[in-house]
Amino acid sequence: MANAGQTHGKTSGTKVATTQSYVRDFIKLFPNSSNGEFTDIKNLINRIIFKENIRQGSVICEIDVLDGLNMLETFKLSGGEKVEIQISQDSPLEKHTLRRTFFVSDIINHVKPRPGYQTYQLICISEYAYLNNLIRLDRDFQGSPGKLIKNILSRDLQVDDNDINVVNTSSGSIMQGIYPRLKPLDAINWLNRNSFDENTPFYFYDTLHKGITFNSLKEMIAEESDIEYIHKPFFKIFKNEEEEFKDSRKRIRKLSSNLGMSKFNQAGKGSYSSSLTSIDIATKEVVEDSEYRYNDDFAIKDHKIENVKRKANKPFSTETKFLDKELNNFPQARRYNISLNSLAFDKKNYHDHVPTFIQKSEAIKNGFDYMSMELLLNGDFRLHCGKMASVIIPKSTSKGLTKSSKEVDEVLSGSYMVTNIIHEFNLDEYIMNVVMKKDSTLMNLEGAIDFNIGVTDKIEWEKMIL
Repeated sequence: MANAGQTHGKTSGTKVATTQSYVRDFIKLFPNSSNGEFTDIKNLINRIIFKENIRQGSVICEIDVLDGLNMLETFKLSGGEKVEIQISQDSPLEKHTLRRTFFVSDIINHVKPRPGYQTYQLICISEYAYLNNLIRLDRDFQGSPGKLIKNILSRDLQVDDNDINVVNTSSGSIMQGIYPRLKPLDAINWLNRNSFDENTPFYFYDTLHKGITFNSLKEMIAEESDIEYIHKPFFKIFKNEEEEFKDSRKRIRKLSSNLGMSKFNQAGKGSYSSSLTSIDIATKEVVEDSEYRYNDDFAIKDHKIENVKRKANKPFSTETKFLDKELNNFPQARRYNISLNSLAFDKKNYHDHVPTFIQKSEAIKNGFDYMSMELLLNGDFRLHCGKMASVIIPKSTSKGLTKSSKEVDEVLSGSYMVTNIIHEFNLDEYIMNVVMKKDSTLMNLEGAIDFNIGVTDKIEWEKMIL
C-alpha cells in the first residue's frame, strides 16, 4: 500500500509555499512477477528527472535509487517493470497533479559506496515507446499526416486518448504510399518530415505535463501565453502568499546562452536562400527548378513584453554583404534535389507536395537557431515544450549611463518557444533546466550605429570600462 505523500520544499498549512515545492504522492513499482501488486519506493528515491524535447517522441524518466533494502534482488529487477508516479502541487493559486506510467528500459550506474547499501538509476520510458521497439509497419497508407499519425498511435502503439494533448488532423497535404518496414515512431517521424502547414513544419513530441502533441509551428506560435520570466537581481517582499507565488515562478535563477547568431552557419543550411530541382523519374523530366530567397520569413511576428506586443524584426541586416550581394541572394548556399514518380499512384504520393514547401519550411525551422537561451527556473507545472513564453532581460549597464529610456535588452529579451526541458524533482525542490529559442529580434538591425553607444557621461563610462 502507498504511504502518505512526501512533501519537499516549504509549506504553509496544507499549501506549498513556493513554486519549487511539491509532494511525492507515490512512486509505485510493479515487479514483473507481482500479479498486479506493488510497493511504494518513494522513500528510496533521491531524485527523479524527466526529459522532454520538441524533437523527441517520448518523455524519458530517470530515477535515482538509494537502495538499503536489497530491492534489486528482492524484486528481481531486470527491466520491463511498470512504474507509476504521482506528484502534486497544491499552491495558493491552483492545484496541479502529475500522474504518469513508465516502464523500466534500463538499469545503469550501479555503485556500492560501502557495505549495506547500493545506488543505481532506473531509466524509464512510456509504454508506447517500449512497444515501438518490438513491431514494424509494412502496410500502405493514404490521408493527411495528422490522421495517419493518429491511426499509428491508437492502432499500433495502443495510446489512450487521455495521453494525447493535440494531434492536428486538419492541416497538411494528403499523401499516400507504403510504410517501408518502419518502427511506428520512425514512421511518424517519416510522415512528419514531409508535413507542412502554410510553409511551416510540424513537430511530434511528448511532454511531461500535457502528453503527446503533433502540431504545426504556425499553430504553436499562434497560441496565446501568459507565461513570463524575468532576470533581475532581487525581488520585493509581498503582502500575501498568492502574490509571492506568482512572482517566484517568474524568476530566472541562472541564464546562459551560446546565442547562435552565426550567419555563416545559417547561410549554409539554406536559411536565407536555396535552390531546388525536382525530377520525375517516371518521365525523366524536370518538374520544377526554383530558387528561394528570404523575405522576412520569421515565424514569431510579435514579441510580448510585459503584456505589450512589439513588432519583430528579421535577424540579419541588409548591410551584411559579400560580393556586393545580400545573404538572401546566394541560392547555391544549399541545394535540394527531389525525386518524384508520377506513375506510382493515381493520386499524390508521399513526395509530390515536397517541392512546393520544403525550401521555405526548412528556412523557417532553421531560423530558430538564431538565438538559443538556457534558463534555470523554479518548477512550473504550466510549462511544456512547444509553449511560448516571454523573457525579459534588463540591459547590462546602469540606467544613468545611457541616453535611452529603454531598460530592456532588445537583443536577448522577447518571445521564445520552449524546445527542451529537464524537470528535476530532488529531495529539496522542483527545478527546471529550460532551452528556449526565437527566430526574430526586438531590435531593428538596420540603420547607422552610434559609436558613443548613447553614453550621457563619458567620464563615468571611461571609468567603468577601464
